[in-house]
Amino acid sequence: MKKITILELSVLFAACSMNNELSDVGTDQASLSESLENLANGYELALKGYTIEDAIMEKDEETPTTTKETKTSPWLIKKLQSSMDQTCLAYNSKTRTDARPYGGSSNKVGVFKYGTCGNNREFVFYMDCEDGGNTYTTGNTGDTAANGNVTFHFCLVDPRNYGGGTLLLYDYVWSVAEGDVDVIRRYHDCEDKRNKNEVRDYGGLSSTGLCNFSHNALLYWRFSEKPATSLPFSYGVLTNRSTPLPTPYISNYIYIDDENKSNGNEAILWQHRVLRGGSSNTTTRNLNDNERYRGIQAGANTVYEIG
Repeated sequence: MKKITILELSVLFAACSMNNELSDVGTDQASLSESLENLANGYELALKGYTIEDAIMEKDEETPTTTKETKTSPWLIKKLQSSMDQTCLAYNSKTRTDARPYGGSSNKVGVFKYGTCGNNREFVFYMDCEDGGNTYTTGNTGDTAANGNVTFHFCLVDPRNYGGGTLLLYDYVWSVAEGDVDVIRRYHDCEDKRNKNEVRDYGGLSSTGLCNFSHNALLYWRFSEKPATSLPFSYGVLTNRSTPLPTPYISNYIYIDDENKSNGNEAILWQHRVLRGGSSNTTTRNLNDNERYRGIQAGANTVYEIG
């Protein structure tokens, strides 16, 4: 019997995933990007040991999951992230049909939307979380809502300090002029089977910079304690605090139940510091399992706190 390679198995998984969607497939750049996404997702299913039967199973988000939470190995985390990187260029190069008041080179960050973005554009990302899992919000998270999955709503604003963690949607590079800054790179291992992750509104952006929104999600958050720039509307950011509010305060939490099987979540912290005389120092480390740093608690699942 001929041995099936990982690549061949990936194509089979991708074909199964697309089986019910073939009538919608066109020949434009967006369709090519979608095909690459399905192939990358199929590659992940193959690496994690899913069967073809798993791939063709109907999506069930209502029945509580019985899949045990297991962590994957470091080498597989690198494989998963590498496969996502391969589709990043095509994914971020999808043809945008909306107006682009920012143009293709204007740098933007995301702050959480609370009712309105004023004259600013909106960025919307739908994250497909563990099917039948426990994804929800508490307190006031603005327009960002969760009911098994999460729909993130961000207002696109200029890269400045806004009193906490903002989502970096451009190719950010730290400079001494910014002062002390922390950057957290959060890799979300999203739902594996028939993943429905989707950027529903790019807000005129032609690229999402460091962030990657494919079948898994790679989010970069920048934290600064410098005075916040004022905006003409209400908004939210991830809190700068590394400790929860005491009882009886209700915190504004987004609880994300990431993929249970062979979970590949990862969080990396860069601490940029300005030293005397104008020199600087940057240290890098992985966050420990379930460690909370600033407004992010990172483990097999993820908690974001909006301040």
